[in-house]
Parts: sequence; C-alpha cells; structure tokens
Amino acid sequence: MSYIDDHPTRFNFRGDVRKAVNQVQKKFPHQTFANTYVGHPPGFGGKYDLVSVDYWGGGKRNGRYAGYRGKPLPHKAGDQVFRAIWNAQHKPNISWIIWRGRMWVRGKGWGPAPGGPSDSDAGHFKHVHVTYII
Repeated sequence: MSYIDDHPTRFNFRGDVRKAVNQVQKKFPHQTFANTYVGHPPGFGGKYDLVSVDYWGGGKRNGRYAGYRGKPLPHKAGDQVFRAIWNAQHKPNISWIIWRGRMWVRGKGWGPAPGGPSDSDAGHFKHVHVTYII
C-alpha cells in the first residue's frame, strides 16, 4: 500500500477554505492541484480534513489541464502559492503552513517540517500544505 492508497484524495473543504482554494487557483490558473484527503494530516482522526489543503503541481498537456496529487509543484510556483496564501487579505486564519522543509505554527513561529512516511513528501519540498483554524 502507498500513502495515497492509505489516505484517499478528497476535494471537500469547509466553505471559507474552499473560497481560499479558489482564490489561489484563480490567481495561478492550471498551475496547481489542490486537495485534501482522508486523515489529513495523519494522526488527528480526520479532525482537520475539511480545513487542510495540499497544493501540488498542475499544468497543461495536449491542451488539457493535467494536475494531480503527487505532481511536484515547481519551487518558483510553490513560492508564489505560499506568498498568496500567507498574504491573502480575506482568508481563514492559518493554524500551520509547511513549505520547503519549514513549518510555521500559530503561536510558535517557524521550525522544521515534521517527519513522515517517505512517499508522503513529509518535508514538503514538492507541495505546499496549509491547515486553517477549525
């Protein structure tokens, strides 16, 4: 079994989180793939599934959108997505955000990204993760 098999992909977000996802995807059309999944992140019993978002790579292939969970987000695009989330004027409050090996946690500040299974991109070098306050 793989990490994705153990935690199936979902696209159901709380309303304000869905608006934030739509803002990012509108700002970067066809460049991102945003999803949540069952038990996102693991270890919390699904408590954060509706407020956690992973932004993976997108793009076009043969004129059609081609994004999927696990497709690496190029660093330049990831930096832009990170800044768009971080600097959004009308957003849900961020509980934590992870990108390129670093994690910001509300009330604690910056630290290293948490560990995890090797096939999960635990360091978040290939995708941006954000969890909003419940």
